[in-house]
Amino acid sequence: MKIVTNLCIAAFIGILLAIAPVANASSLSDAIAEDYRENLYDLFEHFHRNPELSYREFETAKRLATEMRNLGVDVTEGVGGTGIVGILKNGNGPLVLVRADMDGLPLKEDNGLTYASTVTQEDIHGDVYPVMHACGHDVHITSMVGTARQLVAARDDWQGTVMFVGQPAEERIGGARAMLMTDCTNGSGCRTTHWPSMSPLGSRPDRSTYRWNWLHRLQTVWI
Repeated sequence: MKIVTNLCIAAFIGILLAIAPVANASSLSDAIAEDYRENLYDLFEHFHRNPELSYREFETAKRLATEMRNLGVDVTEGVGGTGIVGILKNGNGPLVLVRADMDGLPLKEDNGLTYASTVTQEDIHGDVYPVMHACGHDVHITSMVGTARQLVAARDDWQGTVMFVGQPAEERIGGARAMLMTDCTNGSGCRTTHWPSMSPLGSRPDRSTYRWNWLHRLQTVWI
């Protein structure tokens, strides 16, 4: 679990320092590590045990929405299907979008983990498959909850609005487009937690060559 813990902490710090620079990154790291021990480890295990296929992320979206609401985030569910959008306002300032993908893959988990998935699920075509979080989306959504908690705790250190997006169907590409078609982002910048990036942080793809499926590959895009 040490690797997963480090990935979560790296994701938290990368997003938080970009949104709300803090004087003491070490104390932030300590706070994140404590949150992981007290809250996020169990949440990660829950998501890992209970993956859902693309466009079928019903319970995942519900749990993610509940976690965000419990932190005081204003959440809208059912965006572009099973997507969720949460708004955290904190005075005047920029609007920053933080996105995490939610879906698992149609794979059987056979790695001996005590919290391995044994889930099977019917996909959108009616076929039943074993399901596994084999691409780290359980880390991503756990990281987003932790990021929201730290931002709420540090309200005095930043101003602006953060939009949290739980994206469905990243593995099938179309989930991002379905959400974008609702205009849920309102033209904001999009900062994701997907590794590795195909472009450097802060880059902006040429709109003439932009494709929907770049959304999950870029650390920062304009939409």
